[in-house]
Amino acid sequence: MTELHVNHYFVDEAGDLTFFDRAGRIIIGREGVSKFFMVGVAQIPAPALAEGLLKELRDELLADPYFRGVPSMASETGKTARSFHASKDLPEVRRDVMARLRRPRRGRGL
Repeated sequence: MTELHVNHYFVDEAGDLTFFDRAGRIIIGREGVSKFFMVGVAQIPAPALAEGLLKELRDELLADPYFRGVPSMASETGKTARSFHASKDLPEVRRDVMARLRRPRRGRGL
């Protein structure tokens, strides 16, 4: 019997591909239009472990007095308090997410 191997890839984009305004005019290079479009891919060998590490971090951040009163940390906003997203997270939160995924605590690695 052949062993099944599953790869887990997570894809995200930054920027947008809007080339025309509502009147059909080209808007590339104009003020307010993305100058870049990127696609990133992460291969996560243990998504359940990554999910656990991120949940643990989110719980720590929500309990941290430093973040008390930050709008994105309020559960009713549906932002950082519910899930991490770089465009909605504070720089400190982005730093902590990347650090946790690179060097998980208690010897648990991805």
